[in-house]
Amino acid sequence: MLQFQGMIAEYERAQMLERSRRGKRHRAKAGEVSVLSGAPYGYRYVRKTSEAPARHEIDAAEAEVVRLVYNKYAVDA
Repeated sequence: MLQFQGMIAEYERAQMLERSRRGKRHRAKAGEVSVLSGAPYGYRYVRKTSEAPARHEIDAAEAEVVRLVYNKYAVDA
């Protein structure tokens, strides 16, 4: 009985993961931003509202760090 319950639990977990992947793929194809697990460094995630879709905004302090790192390793190298 315990093995049967474990088998069903594994199947349900696989189904949930597949539905989650399908949902993320659908949102990505629709052009929505929320498919990422979080905003990339240098950006801030802004949730959707009734007036505007979800989006990423530049975080000025983090963006400056990104510029410094880029210049240090790509431009000045």
